[in-house]
Amino acid sequence: KGTNADDNVFDLSGVNVQNGWSVEMQNGDDTVIGGGVDDLTYDLGNGDDTFTGTAARKDTVLGGNGEDDISTGDGNDVVDGGDDADTIDTGAGNDTIKVSDTFDALDDEIDGGDGYDIIDNTGGTLFLRNINDGSTGAGTVNNVEQISGSGGVLKGTNADDNVFDLSGVNVQNGWSVEMQNGDDTVIASVQDDLTYDLGNGDDSFTTTGARKDTVLGGKGSDTITTGDGNDVVDGGDDADVIDTGAGNDTIKVTGMEALDDTVDAGAGGSDRLDFEGTGSVMLRGLNDGSGISGIELLYGNGQTLRGTDSGDDTFDFSAINVNGGSVPLVEMRGGDDTVVSAGVNDSLTYDLGAGNDSFTSSGAGLSDTVTGGSGDDTFVFVANFGTDTITDFTKGEDLIDLSGFGLSDVSDLAISTSGANTEIDVTGDTTFGKIVLENFAGSLGNADFDFV
Repeated sequence: KGTNADDNVFDLSGVNVQNGWSVEMQNGDDTVIGGGVDDLTYDLGNGDDTFTGTAARKDTVLGGNGEDDISTGDGNDVVDGGDDADTIDTGAGNDTIKVSDTFDALDDEIDGGDGYDIIDNTGGTLFLRNINDGSTGAGTVNNVEQISGSGGVLKGTNADDNVFDLSGVNVQNGWSVEMQNGDDTVIASVQDDLTYDLGNGDDSFTTTGARKDTVLGGKGSDTITTGDGNDVVDGGDDADVIDTGAGNDTIKVTGMEALDDTVDAGAGGSDRLDFEGTGSVMLRGLNDGSGISGIELLYGNGQTLRGTDSGDDTFDFSAINVNGGSVPLVEMRGGDDTVVSAGVNDSLTYDLGAGNDSFTSSGAGLSDTVTGGSGDDTFVFVANFGTDTITDFTKGEDLIDLSGFGLSDVSDLAISTSGANTEIDVTGDTTFGKIVLENFAGSLGNADFDFV
C-alpha cells in the first residue's frame, strides 16, 4: 500500500508478488508498473495516476478518482478507470473495460487494442462521442468488439456530430442506440437486432447485415440505408432518403412527414407502407420511382391517402396489396395526375381532383369507384377489369380508353341504362368488363372512346 499524500512509485516489473496479494495506492499522483509474474489487482486510489502493464498477465486495474493513464499488457485484463478523464489502452488480449456510471466514459479516451475487447456497462445509459471511428480525445472508444451489461441506452452527446461505428460490435440484447442533436453517423451492428433513434439533425444510418433493425429518423434530413433484414423505418420530419434493401421491411409515415421523402423499399420481399396516427397522409408519388417505391403492402387505419396540391403525381397500386378498408379514399389534388388502381386485393375509391388526369383499372377483377373531378380525364381499362364506377363522366371532356380490347367502334359495346346510370359491357361477360357511368343518361359515341 502506498502512503496517503505522497506521489508514490511502485515498479513491480521484476518483482514476484505472490498470489493473494493486491496493490493499493492512496491520494497522491502515483506511478505503478505492473508485475510480470502474477495476476494482481491494482487499486490506484485518488489522484492523477499512471499504470503500465509489462507482461501477459491478467491484471485488474481500478482507477478511482482522478485523471488516470492506464496501459495494460497482453493479458486478458479488467480495467475500471473510475471518475474523471482517463486514458485507457488495454493492448493485446481479450480485455474488459468496466463503466459504472452514466457519464463515466464521456471524458475518457479508450482503446481496446488487439483481441476481443468488451465495454461492460452497469450504469444504464452510456454516453459517448465516437465509437470505432479512429478519432481520439474525450468520449472516444476504439477497437471494441462488444458492449454488454444489464441493458441500457448507448447515447450520443447533445451537440456534437457523433460517429458510432458498430459494424463489428456485438451490442447485447436489451440495449438501444439514441443519438441527440448533431449531424450524426451510425453504422449498425451486424450481430444484433436493435432500435436506433437518430434524434435531431441531418443524420446518416447504414447497415450491411441481415438484422431486424428499427430506425427512427426524428427531425432533420436523414439518409437511412438498411440491410437484408426485416427492418422498420420511420424517417420522421424533413426530407429523408430511405433505402431499405432486401427483406420484408416496414416504412412508417404520418401526415405530411413523407411528402419530401425519397424511399426505395428494395427489390424482393414484401415491403409495407404503414400509415401511423390519424387524418390524411400526403405523398408525392407511390411506386413511381420518385416518391415512395418498392411497396407491396399498404396498411392504414382509416386515413385518406392524398397527392400534392399542384404536382403531377403518380400513384401506382398495381403491385400493392391494400389491407381491406384501411385506406377508404385515395385523393389526388391539382396537377395532371396518373393513378393505376390496386391489382392485388382490395377495391378502392379514387378522387382524381383537378387537372387532366389518367386513371387505369389494373385488371385484377376488382370493383373500383373513381371520380375524375375537373379537367379532361382519361379512364383506361385493361383485360379482366371488374365492375368499375365513374361517378362524374362528362361528355366532350372525358375519354374512356379501350384500346387494349381490339375493338373499333361503339357498336362493338353493349350499352344499356340502369336507373340513372349508363352501363357499358366491354367483354359480353356480366361479371367482368363492366363500366358504370353514374348519373349519366346521355348518348355515347365514338368520340367518347379511344379504341386504337
